[in-house]
Amino acid sequence: MKEPSENPSSTGPEAEAFIPFLFDDLIEMCLSENRLPGDSHQDFREFCSFFAASGNYISHRDLEGFDKDYAYFNPDSEMKVVECQPSELKAAEERVVSVFRTVATNANYRKLSQEEIEASFHTQSLIKLRTDVDLDEFTQVECFVRGGDIKTQEGRDWKFKKVEHKIDIWRRVLLLMQFKKDSELTAEQLKRRQKTGIAYQPGKIYVYQYKDVPRPDLEILFPNVRVSMNSKDRIMLSVPALAAAIVTILKVGVKIAFIAGVIAFVFFGKEMFGFEQNNATDLMKVAVTVLGVLVAFGGLGFKQYTSVKNKRIGFLKEVSEHLFFRNIAMNKSVFDRIIDDGEDEDSKEAMLIYYHLLTHTGSPLTREQLDTKIQDWMKERFDTVIDFDIDGPVEKLKRFEGVTNRGEKKTLLTESAEGLLEIPTLDDAKEILDYHWDNAFQYSNKRE
Repeated sequence: MKEPSENPSSTGPEAEAFIPFLFDDLIEMCLSENRLPGDSHQDFREFCSFFAASGNYISHRDLEGFDKDYAYFNPDSEMKVVECQPSELKAAEERVVSVFRTVATNANYRKLSQEEIEASFHTQSLIKLRTDVDLDEFTQVECFVRGGDIKTQEGRDWKFKKVEHKIDIWRRVLLLMQFKKDSELTAEQLKRRQKTGIAYQPGKIYVYQYKDVPRPDLEILFPNVRVSMNSKDRIMLSVPALAAAIVTILKVGVKIAFIAGVIAFVFFGKEMFGFEQNNATDLMKVAVTVLGVLVAFGGLGFKQYTSVKNKRIGFLKEVSEHLFFRNIAMNKSVFDRIIDDGEDEDSKEAMLIYYHLLTHTGSPLTREQLDTKIQDWMKERFDTVIDFDIDGPVEKLKRFEGVTNRGEKKTLLTESAEGLLEIPTLDDAKEILDYHWDNAFQYSNKRE
């Protein structure tokens, strides 16, 4: 259970592998240095274009069959899927989750561990809600984040004065969830699900993409989040309620005393009180008195019930607004977006590696030296701090093998036993990519 804080801490943005520039812009940023001869600028652009096209083809080829796998678990699907054996369904489920992890990593998202997610649930935040999430209601939960930053948000202090708070955010958040079936829940969890009326289909895999999510507020992204009043709200409602109760008691005090007297008379007799029974048993007067008391306290109770209900509606409205303005995509469209993002990141990383090796003079570079060179270049030239992913794109470039027009078999990047990196010329690189593309589709028309 978490309550909000007036002054959450901010750790600031951190270096990530994500490159925050468009692919075409990054190409021109490289060429603007004029470290390549003017007549080779177009060759470099063509190389980048060819590599991106080839990389995208390989990515889609590797994901062949994903659409069919996810059709079993897509809650938005309009397609009728053929039933399969439980073992096949389980294998398809595992492949869907594996693809999610792979494409999220390719798009330079970082996975949050369950410990980090739960720590966020207990971290104090700016949202004036008391929240609680039960992760045991899910078969699995995967959360990936990208793009840490700091934003300024307006709020009010305990004196109701406007103040500015700095809060850490994730620019992008990916969330994959799969609800447990009702039969897998405890009695308490099932009762809570029925009470909240969650309309999610057990067994389906839900995927969401959000933007600008405060790091301490990941729980508002979960559909089973429970919200309630925090301590401040409870005090704000309790104090007026207590005051109103005291005023009501004072107003109806005489009537309460009269009713108590009647009850005492009935049980203890008229001798004790010294008045005639016919005066004390005036039923109409007693009824009116009792009704007045009930109306007074009933009105007070209804007023407090309405206040609590309106406050809860306000809570839900606040959560809905956070989700509405932060949601980017859901389910299949999330996969489409991050697959494209991953392909784009791959292209940018490979292009930067090839460009810096192409323009480097002196002794060949190792992975570590090239990694530092690219990071320093981004910082010095464009005031952008990144933690460049050197290993992934190096391995991708090494797998592009082809034959040049001279008949020489080459790859786009070679790595010696000493770890030194070398690349072919621009002309050879384009010929390798052309060969690779020409041989991407093999068609056999042989007859038996």
